[in-house]
Amino acid sequence: MLIGLVSVLQAQPVFNSNHVPTAGSILTFGVATVPPSFALAPGELQTWNFTNDSIEETITLEFLSPASIPAAALVPGCNFVLKSTFESFAETDYEFSSLSPAGWFSLGYTTDINLVEDIYDVPRAIFEFPLTMGSNSTAAYYSTYYYVGAPEIDSSKYVSTSLAEVSVIAHGNLTINLTTYQVLLQKIITTYIDSSFNYSNGNWVFENTSSGSYTYYRFIAPSAGGIVMEISTYLDEFENEEWDVAYMLSSTITSIEQTTKIKEVELYPNPASSILTITTPTTEHQVIHISDVSGKIVRSINTGSQTSVTIDIQDLAKGMYFVNLSDNSGNISGSKKLIVQ
Repeated sequence: MLIGLVSVLQAQPVFNSNHVPTAGSILTFGVATVPPSFALAPGELQTWNFTNDSIEETITLEFLSPASIPAAALVPGCNFVLKSTFESFAETDYEFSSLSPAGWFSLGYTTDINLVEDIYDVPRAIFEFPLTMGSNSTAAYYSTYYYVGAPEIDSSKYVSTSLAEVSVIAHGNLTINLTTYQVLLQKIITTYIDSSFNYSNGNWVFENTSSGSYTYYRFIAPSAGGIVMEISTYLDEFENEEWDVAYMLSSTITSIEQTTKIKEVELYPNPASSILTITTPTTEHQVIHISDVSGKIVRSINTGSQTSVTIDIQDLAKGMYFVNLSDNSGNISGSKKLIVQ
């Protein structure tokens, strides 16, 4: 019995292609700049705890079938598209991807579903499978970008060469607010050389070169479809270490159908300070949940057959909250943001 227990405790996650969310799945992440919360050190059976109640913006990732993006037909090997929407930007990115038992590779990207803006000379590895403790890889990338203006005016070329060293240095349990994941910790060190050229008299003339390196970390939970937290480290103007963190706001993968349902929900006023009215698109019995940024449910309201409910929120602290719906089958919709002020 003891041997079996030790075996379970020493088990480590393995991330494979079958863990990647299927087309129609949606993940939501919060973004924040915070002081370091724990050590990012090598080792097995580690425990990490992250708590944050201040989100600067959200990022939504949608896994799409290439059939829904016309430009994907122009990218050889593309079998799914990753759509990234940043709350603070008007622009949406579409990443052409290839998924197989060997790995998940990025083939190129666009911001226009009808055009291919860039196809990489060499596919860029997001993950090489199977990914487990001790996995490591090295990849070199080369890309050229052109910014073309009027002849001989404002035309430039940027050539970038980079080398990424990727290794899984730890595994254990990561708790993000109230949700715990079994994870692998991946460390990525990227060094780069960027050169710029100006167009003059029919030729590209070298202007300057810059180089450097940066390090970031990814916590990968197979049960949640991949990355649940990404951390970039840097020093602020006072030489204090800071983290730019993107972390999963929900422990479940939401479908596009469920997200469509929450888009039809209306919250008003929003921002709100005392009274909040919530309207839903159906008379079916549902439960409305209001959660804080830690994932803690602070309100649950049964709608019965009503399509509109009004609630008192005067006792809620100022800040950001998320509203979602659950039906009789327990299906949970995506989230809609609520600001209490």
